Amino acid sequence: MSAEKQPANDVAQIRELIFGDKIREYDRHFAQVEQVLSEIKEALVQKDEQLKDLSKNQLQLKNELNEKLDNAVSELKKLMEELRKDLQHKLNELDESKVNRADLGNFLIELGMRLKGEDLMGKIMEQNSDHGKS
Repeated sequence: MSAEKQPANDVAQIRELIFGDKIREYDRHFAQVEQVLSEIKEALVQKDEQLKDLSKNQLQLKNELNEKLDNAVSELKKLMEELRKDLQHKLNELDESKVNRADLGNFLIELGMRLKGEDLMGKIMEQNSDHGKS
């Protein structure tokens, strides 16, 4: 058995002499490549986590902005409704307080008659009393 081990050992020694330096150089090169790939993989995992965090933050900001926008729209609607009601109230007050055209016309006629020296009310009252006597 030791004779069988001897030729295998000899072959291994010959292989080491012929290819040893190249094999060790390839092994070092592959180890460096594996190290670089491992670092790249780790960096990619970190970047993926950062992107997930950014995406989560972006979604949170979007939701916050949508909520603020909804609140602002709601507040604007409320303010517009209050303004509409206030305007309607003021228009109603204006309608109630404005002088009616017929009343204004009668007032101006009476004023004109007084300026002319005629007492329209007196004439009307006289006419009413005359009708009452008949």
